[in-house]
Amino acid sequence: MSAKHAKPNFSQSQVSELLKRLFRLTASEIRSLPSYDDQNFHVVPVEGGEYVLKIMNAEDSKNPALIEVQTHAMSFLYQNGLPAQTAMPTASGQLMSLEEIDCGNDCQKYLVRLLTYLPGTTISKVPLTPQLLYETGKTAARMDLILQEMEHPQLSVLQRENFKWSLSNFTMLEAFLSLLDGDPLQEVVKSVIHQYKSSVVPKRSGFRKCINHGDFNDLNVLVQPDERDGYKISGILDFGDMNSGYYIHELAIAIMYMMTEHPNPIEVGGPVLAGWESVLPLNEAERECLYVLVLSRFCQSLVLARHSVTLQPENTEYLMISSKRGVLILRQLWELGKEQVEKTDEFTTYSTWSLFVIRNHIFLDCKKGDNATAVNPRPTLTPLQVTELALTLYGVAATEITTLPSYLDQNFLVVDKEGTKYVLKIMNSEDSKNATLLEVQTLTLSFLRQRGFPAQTAVPTTTGQLMSMEEIGIIHADLSDQNILVTAVANGHHEVSGILDFSLLTNGCYVFEVAVMIMYLMLENPSPLDVGGAVLSGWESVMLLSDEERDSLFLLVLCRLCQSLVYGRHNVKKNPDNKKYLLATAKNGTRLLTKLWELGKKEVERKWFTDASTYSYN
Repeated sequence: MSAKHAKPNFSQSQVSELLKRLFRLTASEIRSLPSYDDQNFHVVPVEGGEYVLKIMNAEDSKNPALIEVQTHAMSFLYQNGLPAQTAMPTASGQLMSLEEIDCGNDCQKYLVRLLTYLPGTTISKVPLTPQLLYETGKTAARMDLILQEMEHPQLSVLQRENFKWSLSNFTMLEAFLSLLDGDPLQEVVKSVIHQYKSSVVPKRSGFRKCINHGDFNDLNVLVQPDERDGYKISGILDFGDMNSGYYIHELAIAIMYMMTEHPNPIEVGGPVLAGWESVLPLNEAERECLYVLVLSRFCQSLVLARHSVTLQPENTEYLMISSKRGVLILRQLWELGKEQVEKTDEFTTYSTWSLFVIRNHIFLDCKKGDNATAVNPRPTLTPLQVTELALTLYGVAATEITTLPSYLDQNFLVVDKEGTKYVLKIMNSEDSKNATLLEVQTLTLSFLRQRGFPAQTAVPTTTGQLMSMEEIGIIHADLSDQNILVTAVANGHHEVSGILDFSLLTNGCYVFEVAVMIMYLMLENPSPLDVGGAVLSGWESVMLLSDEERDSLFLLVLCRLCQSLVYGRHNVKKNPDNKKYLLATAKNGTRLLTKLWELGKKEVERKWFTDASTYSYN
C-alpha cells in the first residue's frame, strides 16, 4: 500500500486498447476495482473467461525485477495449493508489459499484467466468525511457509530497506508525525514508537526470517460460502507489499486488519493466533512482541493513509478506509495495555494450546448397519482410532492415549510429542443427534472462560469447525483384490459374488473402507488412476462422503499403501516361507505410491472426483 505520486489513471477506452493489443482480447465488460496506488480493472472478454487487468503505479513500474518476483510468488503459491492469481502471457509471451501512456500526468511508463480472476467477496463483507478467523491465521502461516521455499534469481529485490510499510522500518513513521499536529492521536503514536524501540528492536534477533506478503488485510482476502453455512477463503490478492521480513510481522498485520472489521475487536487476536499456531507456533520472542507489533501496524495504517491523502485527494475514501474504526481500536488497545490484552482469553488462550485444546467435540455415530434393531449409543473407539481421528481432524500426532471415565460418552487424554495435553471427547450417538444443543454447550464453555472461569474451550478442527460429525460403523477393513470374488456374466462383464476374510473387522470410519478398496484395486489395474472415480461413484450411489471425508481420501489411500508395503516387509521376516503372498502389494505398490505422491493431492482428486461425477452406474 505504498502511496506514490504517480497512480495511473487509465480510461476504459485505453484499457480496451491494451487488452486488444497486448492480449488479443476484446472487452465486453470493464469494471474499475478499488486500489491503494495502482489501477485494477475487472474485465470480461467476448472470447470468454474473466480477468483482472492490473496497472502498476509509475514508481513501482521502475522496478520490473520486483514485479517479476511478485508475479512468480503468486504462481508459486498457486502451484502449492493456495488460491492466488496467476499472470496471463501477452501475445508475445511476456507476463508483463511496460507501457508508456499519457494518463493526464504527462507520459509515464506503467507495468501492465493480466491476472486470473478469483471468485468471491472480500472478507470485510462477511461475519468474522471464530472459525473464519482461525482459517485466516492458518492460511497466512501456510502462505509464508510456502513463500520461504520459493527460489528466484532476483529474490534480493525483496530486501526493501527503505520500504516504509515494512514493520522492520516502523521508526520511519517519525518523519510523518507532523501530519498529526494538534491531534491527540500523535501522543499515542509517539508512545507506540517508543515501545517499539525499547521492546521490539532488542528482541528482533529472536524473530524467524521469511518472505512476507506484507498486506494480508480484509480487502486482500476473498471468501466464498462453504457447505456449512459459513465461509472459506477463496483468494489472496495484492502482492505489491512483499518484502523480506519476519513471520511475526505477517501475523501482526493479519490480526490488525481483521480487528478493523469486527464488532468486538479484542476477540480477533485469539482465533487468528490459534490458526497461525496450528501451522507455525510462535517462539518466546515473537509472542512477547506481538501486542506492540499489532499497535505498530495500526499506527502505520493511520499515519501513512493521511500522508497518501495529501498525494491523492481524489482517492480519500479508499485510502482512509482503515481510519473509520482504526483510531478507536488503537486507543482501546493502548489503554487496556499489553498485560491486559495478552491475558484476555480472546487474545492468547486460543493459542495457548494447553488451555485452549482442553475439550474437542467429535460426534460419532456408532452403528451396526442400516438394518440394526438395537444400537448402543455409547461409542466404543479403540486407541488406534482415536490416534487417527486426532491426526485427521486436528493435526495432532498423539504419542500417548489414556482412557478417561465417562458415563455415556468416551473421553481420551491425548498427549502429543511436545507434551501438550488434550481431551478428545466423543459424544454418544443419541446426544450427537442434537448438534444445536452441543453447539450452545460449547459456546457456553467459551463464554465462561472469557469471564474468568476455569472452563474448558474447544479448538477448531483443521477445517475451522469447533465440532465434527464423524459417521463410524463396523467396517471390513481389508476389502482387497484377494478378498473379493467375482463371477462372469453377460457381455464379458463380471459381478461380485463373494467377500472373504473378516479377520480385520473393526469399528471405523466409512471413508477408511473406501480408501482401502481404492488402494488395493489400483494395484491390479493397468491404469490405476481410473480406479478411484469408479469405486467412489459406486460407493456414493449408496452413501455420499462428507466434505471432510473427501478431503482426506487421497491421504488415506497413500496411508494404506504405506501400511501394506511396510508391514509386508516386516511380516516377511517373521514368515519367510510366505514371502510371495506377503509381498503381493510390493509388486506394483512402490511404483504406485511414488506416482501418486508425485502427482499430488490436487491432481489426483481432480481425476477421481471428475470421474465419479460422470460415471455411469449401468
